[in-house]
Amino acid sequence: RKENTDEYDVSSRRTKKSVSDVASSTQMCMNSNFSESEFSKALSLSYSNLCLTSFPEDLTGATLLNKPFQCCCLPNFVPDVDAINTLCNQLRKLKFFKKSNDLYSFKQSTDLKMSSLSYVQYFRNLLLRHVLPWLRSITKIALDDTIDLTCSKYEYGDVLLCHDDELERRRIAFIYYLVPEWSNEDGGTLDLFSIDDHGDPNVVIKSLVPKWNTFIFFEVNPVSFHQVSEVISKTKKRLSINGWFHGPPINRPKLHRLPYPRILESDNTIPLEEWINPAYLKIETQIQIRKQFEKDSEIQLANFLTTDKFNAVCSQLRNNSNLAWYIDGPANKCRMDLLRSSSFPSIVRNCFDLFNSERFYMFLAALTGLAIGGCKPSFSIETDDSECSDNEASMNDVLSDMSDNEAHALKKNECINYEIVVEKDTEKTFSNSNMRSIDDQSVQQNYDQVVDPILSRNDRKISSRHCCRGSFRRWKHKHYTLIRDSDPENTELGLDMLIFFCSSAWKTECGGTTVYLAKDEDEELLTVRPADNTLSLVYRDTDTIKFVKYVNHRFQAIVDEPNSSYFDLAMTYYE
Repeated sequence: RKENTDEYDVSSRRTKKSVSDVASSTQMCMNSNFSESEFSKALSLSYSNLCLTSFPEDLTGATLLNKPFQCCCLPNFVPDVDAINTLCNQLRKLKFFKKSNDLYSFKQSTDLKMSSLSYVQYFRNLLLRHVLPWLRSITKIALDDTIDLTCSKYEYGDVLLCHDDELERRRIAFIYYLVPEWSNEDGGTLDLFSIDDHGDPNVVIKSLVPKWNTFIFFEVNPVSFHQVSEVISKTKKRLSINGWFHGPPINRPKLHRLPYPRILESDNTIPLEEWINPAYLKIETQIQIRKQFEKDSEIQLANFLTTDKFNAVCSQLRNNSNLAWYIDGPANKCRMDLLRSSSFPSIVRNCFDLFNSERFYMFLAALTGLAIGGCKPSFSIETDDSECSDNEASMNDVLSDMSDNEAHALKKNECINYEIVVEKDTEKTFSNSNMRSIDDQSVQQNYDQVVDPILSRNDRKISSRHCCRGSFRRWKHKHYTLIRDSDPENTELGLDMLIFFCSSAWKTECGGTTVYLAKDEDEELLTVRPADNTLSLVYRDTDTIKFVKYVNHRFQAIVDEPNSSYFDLAMTYYE
C-alpha cells in the first residue's frame, strides 16, 4: 500500500537555526522512574522470561503483557505536562491525509523526520537519545538508528483491521497516545489477537484503551497480530504519534495458505424458467447483455430472480433458526459468516444448486461469451454497437441450430427494445423501455412464450466438474475481507457473481461494498453495492484484486436490530 508523500503544511515560521540545533537547545525527557536501574532490570528479566503472564509495577503503573504477545505500557511517559500540551498544539497544525483501503481508514501526517515544528523534534530526539538505547537494553534487540515517525488521527468510523506490522526491517512498534478522556465505549482500542495452530490470528484476548501520555511498544514478529477497533465516539479524536524502530530482519515462517477448494457441480436439475426473470431468458436480452459485458467486463442485472423465489429465499435466510452459520477467517484475511450446506432448507438448496448447475453455466456462457466449465456459448454476436434489429445474421445462426419447435416459439416473441441505462454512479442496469419494469410480474403474460434457446436443446450430459467456488454469506457490523498476496484467488482468472438478499436497508456510508482494484494501485476500478435481487457479473483477470469494505456500526444503527444483517450468494466461475 503506497504512502502519501505530499508535504504537510507548516504553520510556524522557519528560523535560521537548523532543526537539530533547535532540538538540542531544549530537552523532552521520559519519566525517570522507567530509566532507573532497578526498574529496567526487572522489566528486562520479565521480557526475557516468556513464562511470566504479566509484569505489574505498582510504583510507576507500568505493565508488560506476555500474552498473547509481549506488549509494554508505560503511563505518564513524559513528566512535563506543559511540553505535552505544546506538542499537542503543534501536532494539530499538521496537514493530515485521509488513508483508506481494505485494511484501514484514518488520517495520517507524512513522516515527521523533517518537521520544523520544534516540539515534534524534541519528541523525536527523546526517542533517539533516551528510548532507543533503553529499548536495546530491555529487549536485547540490536536496533539501529532508523525510526519511522508519523502522527495518526482516528475519528468517527475510522478503523485499522488485523495485521502484524511486518515490513522490511521493522522490529519494535510504538504508539504514544495524546487522547482526551477515553473509555472502551468510545472504540479505538488496541486489540491483541491470539493465534491458532497454523499461526493465524484467532480471537481478540486483550483490548487496551488509549490513555493520555501513555507509551506502548511491542516487538514486530510472526505473532504480533493486532488492530485498532472502530472509533464510535462522534466527538473525540484518537490522536497519537506512532512508528517503528528498525533492526536486523528475522526469519519468518511461510504464510499459511488456506484451503480454497472448488465445489462439485450440482446434479439437481433446476429449471431456469422457474427461477430466473423471464426477460433474461429472451435471446434479444442475452444478445444485449453479451455486447455490454464484452465491452465493460462487468454488468449488473436488476430483478434477476422471480419475485416469489427471491422472497422465499429471503424469508429462510432471515428467519430460519436452524441455519448453521459459522465465522470465516482468519482475521487477517476476512471476518464474515458462512452458511453450512448441511443446514440448507429446500428453497435455499435449490437456489444454490441453480447457480451451480450445468444449465446455469451455459446460461452464463450465453451472457458473457466465456466457456464456463467448458460450456461454450451457443451463439456469437457482432462486435459493433448495432441495435437488436441489426443482428439478424447472429439470430439466424441461433435459429438454425435450434429445432423447428424452438425456433417457432422464439419467433412468436416480438423483439423488445432493451437498452442500457447508465446511472450517475456508472453502474449498468437493464431496463425495458416498453414495459413498466423488468420484474417478473410485468412479463408474466408472456411466461409461456419464453424460450431458453441455450439450454432447451441441451440433450447431452457433460461430465461432473469442479468449476466454481461459492457460498451464502451473512454480513454484519465488523465484517470485512482483506487482500492477501498469498491467496490463490489473486492468481486466477474468474467470473465473479454476486446476488444480494435482505439488503434494502443498506446505505453507502455503511461500508460492505465490493471493491475491485488493479494490483499495486489504489484507484478503484469498480464498486459493487448491495442491492436486493441484483445479479452482478465481473470478469477478473490476474492483475485485478477485490475486497469487501468493513461494515461499520452505521449499518447496525440504521437497521436498529440486535442481529442486523444482510446476505449474498457469492460464486466464482472458471472456464
